[in-house]
Amino acid sequence: MQPTSRRAARLPLRLIALVAFVAASPLPSASAMEASAIFKLADPSIVVVLAEGERANGESLGSGVLIAPREVVTNCHVLSKASKISVVQGDVRRSARLRFQDTARDLCQIELDDILPAGKPVAQMVPSNKLEVGQQVFAVGSPRGLEHSLTRGIISALRETKTKDSRVIQTDTAISPGSSGGGLFDQEGRLIGITTFGVKESQGLNFAIPTEWIGELATRNRDRVADETTPAATAPQAAAVEARDPRLPNVGDSWSYRVSQRGRSIGTVSIEIVEAKASRVKERITYAGFKNFLVERAVETNFSPSRFESPLLLPGGYQLMEIGPYFPTGTELKVGQAWNALPAEVTIIGGGRAQFLSDARVVREETVRVPAGEFKAWRIETVSNRTNQSGGASLRCTYWYAPNMMRTVRMNIAIDAALIAASGEETYELATFQRK
Repeated sequence: MQPTSRRAARLPLRLIALVAFVAASPLPSASAMEASAIFKLADPSIVVVLAEGERANGESLGSGVLIAPREVVTNCHVLSKASKISVVQGDVRRSARLRFQDTARDLCQIELDDILPAGKPVAQMVPSNKLEVGQQVFAVGSPRGLEHSLTRGIISALRETKTKDSRVIQTDTAISPGSSGGGLFDQEGRLIGITTFGVKESQGLNFAIPTEWIGELATRNRDRVADETTPAATAPQAAAVEARDPRLPNVGDSWSYRVSQRGRSIGTVSIEIVEAKASRVKERITYAGFKNFLVERAVETNFSPSRFESPLLLPGGYQLMEIGPYFPTGTELKVGQAWNALPAEVTIIGGGRAQFLSDARVVREETVRVPAGEFKAWRIETVSNRTNQSGGASLRCTYWYAPNMMRTVRMNIAIDAALIAASGEETYELATFQRK
């Protein structure tokens, strides 16, 4: 939608100036400031962002950064399903409306209906290509709505994006619910990123959006510029989004596995991502040579094994059994790490369904060769046992997780139910892959 007023038409020009300003930002210097001085410089640019839903008690909150007297950037997931947006600083509250949104990058810009008396836009920004791993950084935000909160840490890594034109900031700086959309500052009090999320069940694994993305909001989202005549109550509806870890798979990513049984080739199963959300994806699974075989399933993308995925029964009775299929880059494992009593269910040909409780353990890191190439992978073994009136049965699985593939590169599934004349062992090896 094109702007319909002079004020709306001028906004992209301010953002163009912002891009030039970011690009001109100097390298970090030796004039490091004390934490208290950084806080005094940065805190006036931080606000609380309130997103009110349609249902009672449907209000959510996050943080935001003033980049101009009436303009605030925050995470789009803070505005998810909002019918009304407000910005608070101290005891002053202002109504706001959506101006730009970049849901793919989880970055939105909102405009206030009036200035904040104590508000002060950030004075300087530093792009990601001027940052270094190990440098000290400070996060200022409003965790749980508690304004004026400061935490300190370092840049743990600079993760390249798929286009390799910028880098997402990984930091061990504490980021809590409500801090999303706040500012990450360097030792000179300059804005270097917008804090976005932390990975659950991981200590000190948090991320921030690089500042250069702020200046790209208008050019990336011209069709999503809010019309000046659009009521504020309806503009945020288009901002509904869930925060996504940039290390996780995206729509269009695919992997194919060559299936064999005791060395004899059986077929090829292909897995493609057709939908991606915050921590789940929808897979579309096909099997070469069987046009009518198509299965779609939703699976978690964070590696936190709590159960086996529902088994995928392939033509011929072969079964794909997986625990935590996805393995995001940066996931840390240790030899001996274990998960106990993981539920699993399989179909035993001639014996019906069998329930198992499986114990999994990280054995070692090793190099494995599959048709797609040679990969350094973590080997995880699982062992299950079960006894019933029909006799004994066991399920033994071995998985090789390669971090640079985000997924398993080899799986060996062995079901043994000798007393009911049903057993099988299949191996799945990565044959091809495609990353969008």
